Amino acid sequence: MPSLTEEQARGYITKLLTAMSRAGGSDLFVSKDFPPAMKLQGTLQPMTNQKLTGEVTRDLANSLMNPRQREDFERDLERRALRRWGQDRPRTAALRHGKDVGGVCEMGLQGLA
Repeated sequence: MPSLTEEQARGYITKLLTAMSRAGGSDLFVSKDFPPAMKLQGTLQPMTNQKLTGEVTRDLANSLMNPRQREDFERDLERRALRRWGQDRPRTAALRHGKDVGGVCEMGLQGLA
């Protein structure tokens, strides 16, 4: 999977979160060299067969940040609770693993659907 534009990354993360919510999952995990996965009934379940590249995980994390958050992330190498919307939106975190970026989106009480 090649690098994504910001619009493509936002669209892809929205599709993943929507699919996770509809399946009854609670957390979405993205990490280099692994397919996107969700926590479902306490276990991690891959959502696709396609492993993500480091570039794509970075693009997905960046699509959830505003410009200031991106600057802070580059400086601090970690960003927790990037965005917290209402109960029906995910709380997100991005973490750096060496040169690569990974992240998790935790669903609120109402889910996304």
